[in-house]
Amino acid sequence: MALIAYSMDKQNWTATGKECSALHSQTFFTCTLSTKTDSIEIPVQVCTRVSQLKDLVSARLGYVDKTSFDFVVKAGCSFKKLQDCDQVGRRMTVTGVTSLSPSRHKYQHP
Repeated sequence: MALIAYSMDKQNWTATGKECSALHSQTFFTCTLSTKTDSIEIPVQVCTRVSQLKDLVSARLGYVDKTSFDFVVKAGCSFKKLQDCDQVGRRMTVTGVTSLSPSRHKYQHP
């Protein structure tokens, strides 16, 4: 199974100016991904991007295309589709797939 690469390198916390953009969070939390039928919990870092999580989910689903599903979060009174450059949230809904388990291969019968 594919894993998310965590950023655990040493950082300069007294940085100023352009060096500040290289700083990233060292905090972890549990991200809950859910569909209509099931849900999974994945430990992620606060600075994890949606594109990294899409790679992980596509590998878990049997290497499906990353563009075939999206992550949606509740933002106020509406829902927001997350872009690949956004950070992951604590609770996200996966749209475009019916289940988070690998699907069975369908063979064409003659």
